[in-house]
Amino acid sequence: MDRSFDRGRTWEQLSVTKINTGGSNHTDAFNNRGNLMRACGKASNYPDVACTTWW
Repeated sequence: MDRSFDRGRTWEQLSVTKINTGGSNHTDAFNNRGNLMRACGKASNYPDVACTTWW
């Protein structure tokens, strides 16, 4: 989970959560304080990280 205070130009990473095959996890709750957030993920067999749009 990332949070940005300048519309996505820069951001801070809030948490990293590992999800095991066949499982599900929830990230910790964060207050976005009215700023933008996005979620990112990476499959273990792919080198790239994919992120949602800022919301």
